[in-house]
This record gives sequence, structure tokens and C-alpha cells, in this order.
Amino acid sequence: GHAVLIDFLKPLLGDEVDFITLDPRGNFLGAVFRKPSERQPNLRSVILSAAIAYAGGLAEPEFNVNGRSCGVSQDVSQATQLFRKAITEWGMGVYTPPLTMVPNHHENSAQSNAYYDTLRDVYKDNIAKDMTLFATTATAIAVLANKLHRGYLNEYVEKFQANAGKGGNNYSGEAFHQMREGWLAANGKTKEAAKALAKVDKMLTTMMNKNSSLFQRIARRMSKTL
Repeated sequence: GHAVLIDFLKPLLGDEVDFITLDPRGNFLGAVFRKPSERQPNLRSVILSAAIAYAGGLAEPEFNVNGRSCGVSQDVSQATQLFRKAITEWGMGVYTPPLTMVPNHHENSAQSNAYYDTLRDVYKDNIAKDMTLFATTATAIAVLANKLHRGYLNEYVEKFQANAGKGGNNYSGEAFHQMREGWLAANGKTKEAAKALAKVDKMLTTMMNKNSSLFQRIARRMSKTL
């Protein structure tokens, strides 16, 4: 699920799969190594990165009769932390005003900590609303991509099971990309994939403008004081 999302979202995010293995490694049953783009984080990349994190867990019920496992806890935690950072540190909230709500490394006094605690408490409802908006959008993107690639995931897992223990479950990012593109073409889904990617782009635009009136009000107030 992670690898599929990274490869599918590459035109929008810029990241790509570097290496993927479905052979157990330490505490992991498999791993996807991601080659990030050099662009600075933005709201789009935050949501898309979370969608990638969610994709593994959302794909699990297809292959696990017991549903999602606790193995996705780290992915969920990473996405949650990323959302909170984007909203309270980077000022990327849709419903939350663009304010820094955590002290930086230069501020380490009880007074400054109390100030930021108060600020987060004042805007707790806004933060919660943004957290929900971010999570539901990222989930919708992951579900859309997993649904598009359902047959591919089935074939990939069957191939993995057939090669289990034989060293055939390691792929470069380019090999994985060619496999996915080849499956789309062979199953007549290339155009459907392009439409799905356009839908993701529209979902992101809609999400970011969900509460544009907030920023319009802030801009009007600022213009009156200048």
C-alpha cells in the first residue's frame, strides 16, 4: 500500500520509491524506502504524505480476515504528529489561524510555555477541526488509490507468497514503477489512473479552500491597519 501510493502520487508529490522489500527485516515484515523530493513541506505534501502512511493499514483488511493490525500504529502516529506540526507550528491550518503555537528552541521559560499552552487552548476547537479535515482527506485519497490498484495488490501479494523465502521479494523503485504501470496498461486502467490523480488534485484544492473566508477576513483586517 505504501509503495503503490508513493508511485501513484509521484506527479503531485515528487517523492518516489527507492527500494521495496517484502522479506522480513528485524521488527518489520517488509519495508519501503522512499526517496523524498527536495521541495519544502507544504499543505499538499503534508496530506499526501499522510495518505501514504495510511495506505498500508487501509489495504490490510483485503488480506487479513482480522482487519487492521497494531502494526500500523507507527504510521498513524507519524501522520498525527505531522498534522499537528503543520497546524500548530507551520501555520498550515485551514480553520486555525496561521500562528505558531509551540515554543522554539530559544524559548524555554515557564512563562513562554504557559503562553503557548493558552494559545493552543484558545484555538483547540479549530485545531481539532483541522486535524479531522486533514485525516479524512488523507484517508479518502488512500482509499481511492487502493481501490484503483486492488487487483494489482492482489497479484503482488500472490507473487510475494510464491517467492517467500526465495529472495524474490526485493525490487528497485524503477522496477516497481514498471510493474505498476505495466499492470495499469494491461488492464486498461491507464486513463482511469490519470482521472483518479486529477480527482486527488481536486480534493486537495477543495480541502485547502474549505474555509477561505477565514483568510479573507484576516486579510481585510490587516489591510485596514496598514
